[in-house]
Amino acid sequence: MNRLTQFFKQQPSGELAKTLYITAGLPSLDRFQSTLDTLVSSGASILEIGMPFSDPLADGPTIQKANELALHQGVNIAWILESVQTFRLRHETPVVLMGYINPVLHYGIEPFAKECAKVGVDGVILPDVPLEEMERVREIFHKHDVALIGLLTPTSTNERIQQLDRLCRGFLYIVMVTGVTGGDASQYTSKTREFLERVRGLVKHNPVMAGFGIQQHSDIEPYKDLLDGFIVGSALLRILLDSEDGDVDNALDTFLYHLQS
Repeated sequence: MNRLTQFFKQQPSGELAKTLYITAGLPSLDRFQSTLDTLVSSGASILEIGMPFSDPLADGPTIQKANELALHQGVNIAWILESVQTFRLRHETPVVLMGYINPVLHYGIEPFAKECAKVGVDGVILPDVPLEEMERVREIFHKHDVALIGLLTPTSTNERIQQLDRLCRGFLYIVMVTGVTGGDASQYTSKTREFLERVRGLVKHNPVMAGFGIQQHSDIEPYKDLLDGFIVGSALLRILLDSEDGDVDNALDTFLYHLQS
């Protein structure tokens, strides 16, 4: 059984899953594996690894900066897949890759899906795949038991939410606010809860995980009754990007401590 599916099947009722996002290759190539170890030991339910791309349209300045650094260091899909394979020698934590479709098309969707399954990737998020192409892409990944995860936004229609719930597996990624990554919970309003209530009423087949703007556990506390988990990305990356070399570990430990419930 896919690790992602198994995790949610065994998840205790009322307990929020914690997904931690890190751009592949950060804070440096030689420290990437040890940083993954730290995220796991801090209680990460799922690891989301970003595949760097030169034109990340949906991402704010933090993830853009992380992408530039990773690409400058030579990170590519082959390196990421090899890194997941190395990670799998030590951990069974579910791993999701997130990125844009262009590098995957260049690699080949079928070879990419097959290699994901081989090295231990459990799911992929490709936010720029149009709904019209989702069926074809879904079939390729699901054939190899790799979950294709869809994104829901506050502007998603009821029909789109139900279509993605039908097509996707693993979980559905709820974008809490319209815009790019890197904001904070001050952007949440009464309409945020209305959106989550609408999603919860429509989604029948997948767990739902919320992202965008979450920097600490208290940010998601008001909505925990409507969610199966939450995703933290830009706030974690800022620690890795902005801390001095000698202070990264302490700064990361402090940040992860405050993510605990």
